[in-house]
Amino acid sequence: MATVTKIVNRQDGLTEINLLVLDELCLAPADILAITAPCLRGNFTPIIRFGTSPRQGSVWNKWLIDNIATSNIEVFTAKMSDNTFLSKESLELSMNAITDEKMRLQEIEGEILSDYDESCILYANDFPKTFVDNSANYPLKIGIDGSGQGRDKSVICIRKGNKIISITKYDKLDPFDCSTAIKLILLKNKFTTDDVYEINIDMGYGERLFCGLK
Repeated sequence: MATVTKIVNRQDGLTEINLLVLDELCLAPADILAITAPCLRGNFTPIIRFGTSPRQGSVWNKWLIDNIATSNIEVFTAKMSDNTFLSKESLELSMNAITDEKMRLQEIEGEILSDYDESCILYANDFPKTFVDNSANYPLKIGIDGSGQGRDKSVICIRKGNKIISITKYDKLDPFDCSTAIKLILLKNKFTTDDVYEINIDMGYGERLFCGLK
């Protein structure tokens, strides 16, 4: 038999946790506080403490940069050489192994690098200032990202050069339905399967899709 004991002098819905400690914050997902903040419930001012190595490209790295000059947070920084537990040999090993200057500043000097955009895959300069339609010079290509067993959507994208002909998404789309969907999209845009030069597809749909297109 289970016994349930109710604490009389306790307010329901309170966790009474007033201190949250996060280790390696820059490796944490962006919504980490959405998960942990509801646990800091009570009649007090919650306290959050975290320790982390700088991680250029992390959303929390940028958050630190944006808030370090304000009174919202208090940041204490240190160099690797400040660690009295490190031997001279282990420190020299790191110094000699890291030849990239920015990595040295981050990993050894403990600096929070401010050039956040350099961690991006695409940069603003990668995009042309003016757009010129070059679709007449390129064949028709199709890209397919199937949701498989996942909870996201299946997407079919058709393009010629830098011109997107069509982007269509579906809640559920098995390989044979996908074949039909492609034919309908091509027909709507006055193309046929003979016009298709290339199909890029994830591994989840396999050869059955190509069989359906023939």
